[in-house]
Amino acid sequence: MDQSGLIGSLNFVAPSTSLDSILEPDPAKLRTPLTRLVATLGPNSSSVEALSSLLQAGMQIARFDFSYGTTEWHLETQRALEEAIAITGLQCAVMLDILGTEVLVTGRNEDTAPVELTAGAEVIVTCDSTKEFTGHVIPVSPRSLREIGLKPGTEIFIGQYLFTGSENVSAYLTVKQVSGTEATCVCNNTCRLEGRQLTAHIAEMERNGPVLADSDFASLRAWAEKSTLHVDYLSISFCRNSDDVRECRRALSQLGLETTRVVAKIEDREGMINYQAIIDEADGIIFSRGNLGIDLPAEKMFLAQKLVLSACNFAGKPVIVARVVDTMIEAPRPTRAEATDVANLVLDGCDGILLGAETWMGRDPAGTAKTVLDIARQAELVFNHAGHYQAMIGLLGGSGGNANMSKVEALASSAVRAADKLGAPLIIAFTGTGRTARIVAKYRAPCSVIAVVVPEPGCEPGSKGPSSRWGGTHRASQCLLYRGVLPLLAHTPTQRDAIDTTDRQLEFAIDYAKKHGLVKVGDQVVVSQCPHGQDSGSVKVVQVTSNAVRLESLRLGSTADFSHLMGDSPRSPAPAASFA
Repeated sequence: MDQSGLIGSLNFVAPSTSLDSILEPDPAKLRTPLTRLVATLGPNSSSVEALSSLLQAGMQIARFDFSYGTTEWHLETQRALEEAIAITGLQCAVMLDILGTEVLVTGRNEDTAPVELTAGAEVIVTCDSTKEFTGHVIPVSPRSLREIGLKPGTEIFIGQYLFTGSENVSAYLTVKQVSGTEATCVCNNTCRLEGRQLTAHIAEMERNGPVLADSDFASLRAWAEKSTLHVDYLSISFCRNSDDVRECRRALSQLGLETTRVVAKIEDREGMINYQAIIDEADGIIFSRGNLGIDLPAEKMFLAQKLVLSACNFAGKPVIVARVVDTMIEAPRPTRAEATDVANLVLDGCDGILLGAETWMGRDPAGTAKTVLDIARQAELVFNHAGHYQAMIGLLGGSGGNANMSKVEALASSAVRAADKLGAPLIIAFTGTGRTARIVAKYRAPCSVIAVVVPEPGCEPGSKGPSSRWGGTHRASQCLLYRGVLPLLAHTPTQRDAIDTTDRQLEFAIDYAKKHGLVKVGDQVVVSQCPHGQDSGSVKVVQVTSNAVRLESLRLGSTADFSHLMGDSPRSPAPAASFA
């Protein structure tokens, strides 16, 4: 399907019901936000105390960026995160962000004195690793200038790691001449280069190096051997094409991390050119606006954003957007433009927000996380879930027998439709791999979703399966990337007691929801079950009671309401040990 027609088609807004909802105190702050929050861990967010505060503020995914720090530093931060998780009792997934083909400024350290550059000054960019950074000489990490396609007229941006675009701490250079290992450039602005680490972004750079740098592979190997937390997601910096995704999967398999999922960062022109193939191959997307904004004209950025977000929505792949509240690195609140930007991202279809420098080096990482989620929560309240649902169904061929969807998608979309029609406050989806939870998230349920994750055989503690070291918990934590999904890990039932175990797991999920204020006695809850490898599945409605749940057949007027999605009327599943 031509994805270009999707631009702007998924931006749905249901107007607020009254002016009071804007002017009066907000009771919605008690509601769990559906939007995911990824926080980059750094010097200001690596202690147990800081990490505990971030978890309590709403961080669901902790991002470790290999562009900064040593492997030992990241492993020490991982141990602090594990302790914070134990203290707070809150879940958190782990994302590792590889260096890949990113260009770093070398020959300096955190103690290097700031350097002043003036507009019109001559600057030498060199790949000679023996040279020291002086400001007027800037050594960079590539082994040769020819490797990155540097030529006269090329634009080079030098700025602080994770904090690009600020005119007074970033240099905009234009290449005048290239000779051997050096490029003579002119500085186009007056600035002050400083910070813990500097990076270079070269416009339309030819990234011919391997997707995994040698240091990336070494760091991944050390993590696989020493970390007690599973690597839930690997993030590919400057992903060029679908081959990069496949290459990372092969590398992860070699390291015994074959269950780690791969998220691709679209952050340059080449990634944009191949965006659809990357989305199809990857498990999720990070739309990195900082670097991409250097490659694209400013007036085209919103088009690129809407194109990628809508394509991810249609594919059912989670999409995370970076660079949102830069001013909160120093300030206690965002600018009006930044606050509006966060809300519009939710309305445009993003699944989550990635905080970079805001949590890596910001003055108040937890306060920033809370502010961003407060804004996202407000946008969720006016998101037109029904309109989004109809758009997704329409793109799959419309209603009736023409809808082109799998059994899992039919059941997941039916569960979302049922929850919307009934006004149900919760969907419970049984899943083994997390796929059902991801598809439910695709259809933008207007409520929270509990994913009861039943580990596949071979993932139990003590088994010889590839993921037995983590006891299947990785499949649960990976669901934290999906919008609105709260994962609960279940035991793998035997064939003999599968029905009884499934009933107990459902009661446990309802009890969890009651304790956390997601449901109350008298509420209706939609339950989706799609046993892996079987031809049958079901969408059911349960009534929450004081001590148990009462199962009801699905009906919204009549079961025919769902015939266009499910083919036949829903049937109860046969006993099963795993779910899709």
